[in-house]
This record gives sequence, C-alpha cells and structure tokens, in this order.
Amino acid sequence: MELLELFHRKPPRLSRFIPRKKSLMDIDAPKINLYGARGSGKSALAYDFIARNDPETILYIDLEDPALILYDLESLGLERFLEQAKIETLIVDHYEEGMLEQIPEAKRTIVISRTPISTSGFFSVSLSPLDFEEFLLFDNAKRSEASFNRFFKKGRLPAMARLDSKEAPLHLKRFIQYQFTPNEQCLLLILARYNAAALTTHQIYTYAKEHFRISKDWLYATMQRFTEEGIVRFIAPADRSRGKKMILYDFALAKFLSPFAPFKQHFDSLVASALLTHERHIVTLGRYGYLSQEGEYIVTAPFDNEAQFLTALDLRKELFEKYPIKRIIAVTVSNRFTSSFKALDVEGMPFYEFALLCEAEASSQYESS
Repeated sequence: MELLELFHRKPPRLSRFIPRKKSLMDIDAPKINLYGARGSGKSALAYDFIARNDPETILYIDLEDPALILYDLESLGLERFLEQAKIETLIVDHYEEGMLEQIPEAKRTIVISRTPISTSGFFSVSLSPLDFEEFLLFDNAKRSEASFNRFFKKGRLPAMARLDSKEAPLHLKRFIQYQFTPNEQCLLLILARYNAAALTTHQIYTYAKEHFRISKDWLYATMQRFTEEGIVRFIAPADRSRGKKMILYDFALAKFLSPFAPFKQHFDSLVASALLTHERHIVTLGRYGYLSQEGEYIVTAPFDNEAQFLTALDLRKELFEKYPIKRIIAVTVSNRFTSSFKALDVEGMPFYEFALLCEAEASSQYESS
C-alpha cells in the first residue's frame, strides 16, 4: 500500500510535451488500450493526460519500475487503494499479456502495451512513431527542405526527434540497448542489413544463423512478435511471388545499424514508411516501385531528373501492359518535374511534398468514411 501511495504522490511529468495527432484526452471510453511499438511515444501521451487532469484522481503504475521487482500488484492491495484514494483513472504502463490475473477497474482504465491486449471491453488505439507532418512540430527548421534533412538523420522516434543531430546516435544506441534484449539486438542487425529487401522469415533465419547462435523457433516467434508490435511490416509483391518487402519501423535505426547500405535503400524505406503510416493499400512493383489501390505507380527515384526517370520507365514498359497503372509519381530528394509516359501523367516531387500529400489524402479518406 505504501508503494502505491508513493506512485500516487509522485506521478511522472514531462518537462516539454509536443502534441501528437492522437491524444488520450480525445478518447471517450471507460477502458482504453493504447498500444504501439517500443519508442513510439505511448508513455508520453499518458504523462500529457496526467498533466491535463487532476493528478489526485489518477494513479499511474509503470510495471517496469524497479520498485515492483519484489512485489506483485495483487499483494499491494491495488483494488482497495483505488477505492480508498478515490482514484478515477488508473493507468497501467508497459503491460504485457498475463502480468495481471485481472486488470482492476476504475471509472477509466488505461492500459499501455506494445501489442493489443486480448482482455475484452477495451477500446483499442494504436500509436505509430512520427510521420513527417508530426516531425515538423518537433523541428525548428523554417524550410521543409531542411526539415527533411533532419527527419532523414533523426528518424521517426519522438525521443530522437527532440535531440540535436550530433546527440542522436548516442541516444539511439542507448535506446537499442535498453529496449531490446541481446538476442533481439542481433536480429535487428540482420533486419537493418536487409531493410527494404524482399525476403521470407526462413531467409532471415538463414542469414542470422551465419552470424549468431539463435534457434529457429525463437526467431520465428520473435519475428511474429515484431510484426504484431509494428517493428517490421511486410508489403506483398504485385506478382504474388514468395518474398515480401520488409520495412523496419524506423529508417534511422536501420541506417545506424547498417551504415554501409546504399542511400537508395534507406530512401526507399523512407518512402515505404510514409505509405504504410497513412495506411495506403499498396503492393510492390519492382524493387523500388509501389502500386496503390487507386492505380498510382509510386517510384523511389532520389536523384532522377525528368529525362533519367522517363528512360527508366521505358525499361519497365511491360509493367504498363500488365498492371492497371493510372498515374506515375517519382519521389525524389529535391527534384520536381511534370511529364507524360504512354499517355499517363508523370510527376516528380520531393519527399517532403509527397509525405504531406499522403497525409492530405489519408485525412480526406477518413473524413469521407
């Protein structure tokens, strides 16, 4: 009971909070499960909720708090404390399935986890790492071009976005060491090396066992957990061939762990992340191309000008006979151009414009639905 009183008297606080697109304040539900990949900013949303409400009516419990190592919440009399202290909102952070026999209930119960919990009655809310539009709120650059450069260096993790670019690598190293087990770190190295490549889980295991001693069962189970958490996502190919393109959830993390990979590979991961973050229904079309449900052929072309891009399209002209392509977009670092190919509109645009376009289209689809 004394430990719960301590948690109640000293809730966590943020010295500076930058608003996200999602907020716990906007969700009107008695039971909420906020879930998302490690480092995506879930705890910060909880701290913001505490700061914007009466902390006397809130109990925040971090299940990773070292003070809980020698105790379990049932033995601390949690339900009795909720009643005696007149707690209206209970927040349980870093929850994993099975940690509690039963999740206690207050007027509002918020459970924060990496993957959705199976307990019935909870309204599920997913949180992804930063998209480019959110990163602009964290960044103080006045030009979108400069913000893109910082975004590419710092990545999608909110904690990294707030740091100076020179500090980011050290903090990213600490993040990996703290958030991932030694075996998971080994797997991350392999995933970073093959980020934005088409491969199967069996191939990942084959590559990993060449360098580390890990069991096949462990790797398959961990890949399933990484996929459920959102650390990796897979994009199926248009031709339904065996390997799916794997995208690590933070391109800066991939760059940090695989610094010698080609620039185009990292840039392609950036483009794919923008599409996946805004829930675009896409399949891969070639190594650096994506076909949307709406018929947009989106191609990663970081340094292409108009002539170079049209030449590259001519080498892939059989795709236009095989697939229902209606429009072509070249995503570049800074080049802009408009043209046509086989009577189709072609537009080249910098990534920062493409990312904001994805956001605008996603918002339009949400409003229409």
